[in-house]
Amino acid sequence: MREERFGGAIGNRTARRFATAARTYPSGFQQHVMIAEGPQSVRRFQPDLLRTALAQSLPDYMVPRHYMLLDQIPLSANGKVDYKALPEPWMSEQTADFDTEPTTDAERRLYAIWKEALGRDGFGVDANFFELGGDSLIAVLVINRVRTEFEIEAVDQAELMRYLFINPTIEALAAFISQQGTSFEI
Repeated sequence: MREERFGGAIGNRTARRFATAARTYPSGFQQHVMIAEGPQSVRRFQPDLLRTALAQSLPDYMVPRHYMLLDQIPLSANGKVDYKALPEPWMSEQTADFDTEPTTDAERRLYAIWKEALGRDGFGVDANFFELGGDSLIAVLVINRVRTEFEIEAVDQAELMRYLFINPTIEALAAFISQQGTSFEI
């Protein structure tokens, strides 16, 4: 990858090096991570812009789900990227502030399901499932847990899956479940 092609997504065109790595998520699934090396002065890192640029030239399964900007990418003695020395992307993301905490019983229960499936904490009910590291395999686990936890039989798995892909937030999913007239009170 060339820096002039993706440098704007990092805030300027000073990115010196890019690397991608497959990292095993705490839930056991592998995710692609893109790491860019740039100076500390870079303050306008825009992962969404970078994701969009990559999506124009890569198939969906190859577009990284996590993006990290490091002051310096760790190198081995022979000058190659030292993948073992790279930080885990979800550890730095867990320090993010809550956007919106769960307020209803359904949101709290969905939050617990997502927390377990994603193997992480520290996100709000308005956070995007896929930006948190979710993918289609984890989505199947989540939907199966949701159907069991909420005793949803009127809505089939494919419909819930479609809804999660279109509206990938706890807030939206809780509202959808409540509209389905489940056996519990939200």
